[in-house]
Amino acid sequence: MNMAQQWPATVKDSCGQFFGTALRAANPGVPTNAQVLEIGSAEWDWLTHASAAWPEMTFTGIDWRAYKPKPLRTTTIKGDVLTHAFEKRSFDWVCLVSTLEHIGLGHYDLDPIDEDGDSKTVNRIWKWLKPGGWLYFDVPYNHRYEVVKTSHRIYDDAAVESRLRQGRWREHWRGVVGKGETSRLLTKTPALGGGESFYYLGCWWQKAE
Repeated sequence: MNMAQQWPATVKDSCGQFFGTALRAANPGVPTNAQVLEIGSAEWDWLTHASAAWPEMTFTGIDWRAYKPKPLRTTTIKGDVLTHAFEKRSFDWVCLVSTLEHIGLGHYDLDPIDEDGDSKTVNRIWKWLKPGGWLYFDVPYNHRYEVVKTSHRIYDDAAVESRLRQGRWREHWRGVVGKGETSRLLTKTPALGGGESFYYLGCWWQKAE
């Protein structure tokens, strides 16, 4: 299945647009009938787009905040991804669109505080994925790691490796875009000032068989 051909060429969200850019570049081997989890589903309506693009897949979304409206053919959960009990090896694909950098910082409706919420989430995803399962995420990216108050984390290469990858995942693809132009991948990423000035890094990782 060519997933990229079924995803809209343009969407009205910059990080959603980056997801499409990364999908077309990476061409991951997600199964046609995949069981899919989206984390952070209340911010941008990825679930509606995804369930329309890939009707053979089964979708679940979880967010600390309530999801409105509920997309068709999906299950939505209002809960904490750091404590919710999904079955081990129950998903073929987990997707986080502009979400991982916020987990544990208390920014959205006073979500639970955990300074290592991002690392713990990726560890939990590893358990929830089937062997050979896929992880997509994008995060703010710059020349040094930074936590910007309760808003977000900015990652550098070292933080991606130590906080997220942790020697476990097979990296299938990574790419960088500018905040203002998320449909075009960059070949050079010079340092920016930090804070609200950063790039976006997108990654497709795979759990070993």
